[in-house]
Amino acid sequence: AAARAIAALAEVHSAEGRLDEGGDRLEQAIAQLEHAAPGPDLAMALAQLGRIRALSGRGAEAAEPLDRALGLAERLQLPEVFIEALCSKGVLLNLQGRLAEARDLLEAAAARAHMEQLHASALRAENNLGVVLEASDLYAEALESLDRSVALARRRGDRRWESALNTGSLIELIMLGRWDEALRLAAEEKPHATVEFSRIGLVWAAVIHCERGELAPARGA
Repeated sequence: AAARAIAALAEVHSAEGRLDEGGDRLEQAIAQLEHAAPGPDLAMALAQLGRIRALSGRGAEAAEPLDRALGLAERLQLPEVFIEALCSKGVLLNLQGRLAEARDLLEAAAARAHMEQLHASALRAENNLGVVLEASDLYAEALESLDRSVALARRRGDRRWESALNTGSLIELIMLGRWDEALRLAAEEKPHATVEFSRIGLVWAAVIHCERGELAPARGA
């Protein structure tokens, strides 16, 4: 029970951007959970640790817990843990510049998440797939992936995810020359940008104004 509580607290730390603190707490939880027979709690904690280490840019430390999580999830038939670990492995491959592998893995993770009706995992997989497509300069395909994710978030009534995905699509609209559409979307989403990821995405509206020489709107973007 104590290990599960530590793992839950680690998730809070990671959501707040305190990745190193969250990772350290997860390592404590894993050390305790390993005294018992391998089970779902250990698989989830390993998947969380791999995700946090990947997001922290510590790829060498992310691979081992992710592989362990995938092995346990397959053996114990834990589809959510399996898909989440696949998503994190896709993030890791993206950070390593292995974009084709990352795309194939994330497409498979998204398809599996939709099949299992694991909507939160599907949103994460589709979002990460959009990032990989963007890194591959496939902006039209990235926008299609983000549009699918926005539609899913809207069906689920998840306004935070919807806003984050919409602001995340601004760079695709800019690169495709759809600047006016990007500015309209940024204006619509600005009141709803309550999480850091959404607010960061809105910076692209300022980039458009700067490119057009519109300095006053850029300062207020």
